[in-house]
Amino acid sequence: MPDLHRILLLLASAIYLHAAPPAPPSGHDIYKGVEYDYPPQSGFEHINKTDPHRNVLRDGRVGASGAGGVWGAWNKKDFTVDWHFDRVVRVREIEFTIIHPFADDRSHPGCLVIYAAPLNGATFPTTPVFSAEIPFEAGSLQTVRIALPENLVITEKLRTVFEAKRYQTVLSEVSFHADSATDKEAAAVASRAQIPSEARLTYEYPGHTRKGQREHIVKTDPRQTVLVDGKTGTAGSQAVWGAWGGGEMIVDWSFPTTVRVKAIRVAIVHPKPDAQDTHASAIRVYGSVGKTDFQREADWRGEIPFESGALQETRIAITPDGVVGDRIRTVFEPGRRAQVVLSEVSFETESVTPEEADAAQRTRVAGQPEVFAPVSFLPRSLSPEARVTGNSIFGICGHFLHTDFFMPGSKTRGFSSYWRPEYTLPWMVEGNLTWVREPLYMALFRPSDNGRAQNGHTIEENRRKVEEYLALYQTRGIKVLLCPMYGNVGKGDSQGFGEFAEWIGSLARRFDCVRAVELHNEPNIVFWKGTPQEFVDASRQLAAAVKKEAPQVVIVAGSFAGWGSAWEHKDLTALVAGPREIATRYAEEVFRLGLLEFADAVSAHPYRGSSAPEGGDVIEEREDPDGFEKEIRRYLDLAANYTPSRKRLPFYLTEIGYSVSHHGYSAVSNEARQADYLSRLFLVLFSMKLEGLPIEGIFWYDLKQDEREDSHYESNFGLISPDASRPRPAWHAARQIATFFDDDARFSPVSLPRPPAFSNGPDLIKHYVWRRANDGALILPFWRLNQLQKKDADFDSELTLALPEGFRPGRLILHDLHENQARTAGFSLANGVLRVPLHVTARAAWLELERSGK
Repeated sequence: MPDLHRILLLLASAIYLHAAPPAPPSGHDIYKGVEYDYPPQSGFEHINKTDPHRNVLRDGRVGASGAGGVWGAWNKKDFTVDWHFDRVVRVREIEFTIIHPFADDRSHPGCLVIYAAPLNGATFPTTPVFSAEIPFEAGSLQTVRIALPENLVITEKLRTVFEAKRYQTVLSEVSFHADSATDKEAAAVASRAQIPSEARLTYEYPGHTRKGQREHIVKTDPRQTVLVDGKTGTAGSQAVWGAWGGGEMIVDWSFPTTVRVKAIRVAIVHPKPDAQDTHASAIRVYGSVGKTDFQREADWRGEIPFESGALQETRIAITPDGVVGDRIRTVFEPGRRAQVVLSEVSFETESVTPEEADAAQRTRVAGQPEVFAPVSFLPRSLSPEARVTGNSIFGICGHFLHTDFFMPGSKTRGFSSYWRPEYTLPWMVEGNLTWVREPLYMALFRPSDNGRAQNGHTIEENRRKVEEYLALYQTRGIKVLLCPMYGNVGKGDSQGFGEFAEWIGSLARRFDCVRAVELHNEPNIVFWKGTPQEFVDASRQLAAAVKKEAPQVVIVAGSFAGWGSAWEHKDLTALVAGPREIATRYAEEVFRLGLLEFADAVSAHPYRGSSAPEGGDVIEEREDPDGFEKEIRRYLDLAANYTPSRKRLPFYLTEIGYSVSHHGYSAVSNEARQADYLSRLFLVLFSMKLEGLPIEGIFWYDLKQDEREDSHYESNFGLISPDASRPRPAWHAARQIATFFDDDARFSPVSLPRPPAFSNGPDLIKHYVWRRANDGALILPFWRLNQLQKKDADFDSELTLALPEGFRPGRLILHDLHENQARTAGFSLANGVLRVPLHVTARAAWLELERSGK
């Protein structure tokens, strides 16, 4: 509060404190009809632990023992309690007992600040109504009675903030001397709250984009009361839970009158206090006056920074002028794990005139963007002879099943014609992305009683379409990894599984482009409902059928989300000590059960989460510039322990990428950062390949965006637009890398007389030096490690490179992935040492130093 306001409050309260003897009869009875709760605050967990049932402060027992008091956390200054009266009352005095565990004032509250919200349906104002210092008196217990000014506090809802004088506040008992307000006073309070005495703020949950999200939310809040009941906490009954992966949480609020919402207070639940899994990362606010619908564009959007703790109370100021409406829609955007959990929501409002409301609605409607009719794009053409070149490890994930042929009527899921190869193949070929991973869902291809699959086509029609698409890949030189998905078997439905496995084998036999078959997708999470043993048994059957038809095809086992974590398997998680062990526990279990006995290679989906491409995630430290490589080595060594030869198997990273999204586990904020991270990820993995790690394929997830809103996490990993009409910057980066480094056999690490040196930021620059076999040119990739910088910013640095003996430099060519074409760069040479001034960015670049023939 402003200093002058606080001084005046303290001066006024001092008179009442002085006038109040330590414990005189007050003339007013202790008011019984009051309950209390603790709002989200620093140290909430500690307070809640000592008073879980909200009765210690009102049980009439005063004592200095642990059970007799409520203990604020050490070094947490404020101790806040919200009081709810059963009617509007005039509070005349507050009496409380302080516990002093120490002989001094270390656990003494030095000041009491009181806020009054007129009614239980209203929110607390930002300015207190009363403040008083609390002098310290020695003794294990100190009872304090504070008289409030006459008619100052007439309310139904009160907030007391005890400000610790030094380290902590410990209370034993709190009571109020109050009497019921008159009808006239109660009406005045209701008027001041801008809420009629018979009305309250109400809300409901409209339809949500994600299937099942609304149903899950309503199940946890069936009466639509949890968000406004004044009870804040992490228990199931105190919070509204969005579905895991359910996306945004939408709440529509109805106010009795038209108001201007100036701020929103939100209590966000974090079941894992240090994780952002259930954090609402942003909020969009829409307003509406009268019976008009909410507009397409939000009136306001704001970020909600994450703060660790089981409960995070956040005040969100809606600047500059608030949002006007008698109905308000709040859309909470999920954080990393695409789930939102809320405990309490309240609003700070002010009244508006009818003229102001009409003007606000007119401005809102007028400000909406133009709406254009959709345009259908056509496939791009490819010359008949166009093919990918080389034998690179770089590829993408495709989804040719996610089309209107295989999944008709699924427009809401983004399945149109744009995933068909006639749209996607030009981008693969021109990008020289030589690998593609294609899932095949068993339900579309297994025999059924009526001969038709769930999409209405016959099994033969579905299979012929897949074969048509594989023929297109084969014509263009694309290597294919098929990923048959047989999750039905894990649900106890194995009908047609054997015949489906034989068909997969026949595809590998008939199409040379099919180089590998991966055994299912992410069995350690939702895609497999059976036991680990059942997964191994089903995979063994499929692998045998494929090998019988096509002995040359590579059987790839694993396909785990992450490194094979067991987060969703409580029976396995209980067997390990901590997060690092849980991160590979499912993988180790199925390896132990024999998964690798019939596998030629292993795979995983090691998305980097919030880490940069070089860093670790869960297993290794995120700031470690070699963390990702350490995790890969650890995973391959784990698998080697369960192979017959005890040797590392070839490794396919069959999903990895970054989504351009406001939220999600592995999300980045914009398309430029996606291109930065793709370029570095590809070159880090290429370097590991050159160093001897058996990396056979890298599959960026995925080639194309899906046709969802831009904020949708799963739909925004793509390198090209949803309609396959234009590339993102990351596609340009992928194209240049996959074209230049099209065959790892042509490159090898090189030893220099001494390591390269950089004049600025030597510890912030990741770099390699390789030799190209056919001409001896030196290749030096480099970039800055933004995750290690205090400020994420580009800088200049001079490279000093001691050349190998006998190496005579020719042209120096810079490949800057911010640009579409390589160009020459200037350098100086003296005594076999090359000096090159460089501009270092977060996107990978490389120098190509040609060897002079003279």
